[in-house]
Amino acid sequence: MGSQEVGTAEAPGTEAAAAGRFARVVCGVDGRRLGFEAARQAGRLASPAGLLTLVSVVEIFDALSGSWGDEPPRRRLHTSDDRTLEDLVSDLGERAHASLAWGEAQVTGPARLLSRVVEGEVHQGLLTVARDEDADLVAVGAHGGSRFASATLAETTAMVLHDAQCSVLVARHGFDPGHFPTRIVVGVDGSSESRAALAVAASLRERAGGALTVVTAGRDQQEAVAALDGFDAPHDHVATPDRPVDALVTAARTADLAIVGSRGLHGASALGSVSERLAFRALSSVLVVRPE
Repeated sequence: MGSQEVGTAEAPGTEAAAAGRFARVVCGVDGRRLGFEAARQAGRLASPAGLLTLVSVVEIFDALSGSWGDEPPRRRLHTSDDRTLEDLVSDLGERAHASLAWGEAQVTGPARLLSRVVEGEVHQGLLTVARDEDADLVAVGAHGGSRFASATLAETTAMVLHDAQCSVLVARHGFDPGHFPTRIVVGVDGSSESRAALAVAASLRERAGGALTVVTAGRDQQEAVAALDGFDAPHDHVATPDRPVDALVTAARTADLAIVGSRGLHGASALGSVSERLAFRALSSVLVVRPE
């Protein structure tokens, strides 16, 4: 995956978004299958000269219960145990390191690879590493159920999506993991954020050699169509009067990756945004491109 200029595929004013955007990538690995899938996809999106950091977070509650990933808990909270909290954290740390080793084995690509185990709340630990490394992309597995339930329960994927200051990849299984992303869908509404998403989509399509579908939705598409002026990258254009989220969810059914721009909303204000709803409803992976 190269950090290439898009050339004729660039949308006006979005050169920075297309060139070297994912030079510093942080990916959460938590012992679950979709965490490993996130690592594989993060490796595909990282720039060749970039850095991919895999992170496992050891949380105190998990240490007490012996929980890790989808494995059954090793102990019950109400039973006595001669081991100290330090012992329990150390035990969980060893399992986290084992997951990171497996995650490293899944990653392909020339980006430099590091692994870290940190302690704390999962989403906070992951976001702290992202801030420390000035990451431009955070990748997580699409764990959890509905958007409302995930946000209410402070589920990690939702919290990272809400609070990350950089772009976010929410990973799901693709059609061809070894060549991800072979089918890309991008939503364009004419805004500067959607133009940045379009530039990233064109760059990724060029690198992967796959297919690109541009979706414009809603009754008034004048600005969206204007954003495609001069866009010469090979693509299909789907124009529909449907609501943007519904149109993108439909298009993503046959895609590996759906890309959408974010208006920079965080926390509770992000609930109900197109990017947030798409991330939980799409069958494909979702890349939310945030302004630099």
